[in-house]
Amino acid sequence: MNNLAQLLQDTDSSNNQTRNTAEQQLRDARDQDPGLFVLRCSEAFKSHQLSDSLRPKAGILIKYSLLNSSTGPDALWKSLPPDINQQIKASLLEASSDPNEPVRNVAADLISIIYVIELSWNG
Repeated sequence: MNNLAQLLQDTDSSNNQTRNTAEQQLRDARDQDPGLFVLRCSEAFKSHQLSDSLRPKAGILIKYSLLNSSTGPDALWKSLPPDINQQIKASLLEASSDPNEPVRNVAADLISIIYVIELSWNG
């Protein structure tokens, strides 16, 4: 997953082989190390070096990773070291005030998902 930006861009390709390959590489990276995958996606999500059309996709990958984890969303989030959780939360808070509306919307979704997960631990 050396070039997340390129893989995100390739998921929009009109070439089926390019799109399918990118999607498979993203799935493989998520399955190989879900924590690192979510962290890298959060870094891409907040990065203004990534195009405004690709940044929400990085956030959506976080959402899918949390919600579709084979062990459940709370297990994936709980398995991450606290410092990684804090970095991801900080990225999301930063993105929640982004000028790009789709980025803000995805950030709000992710913040609410994480809130529900953490609330269930205390609850």
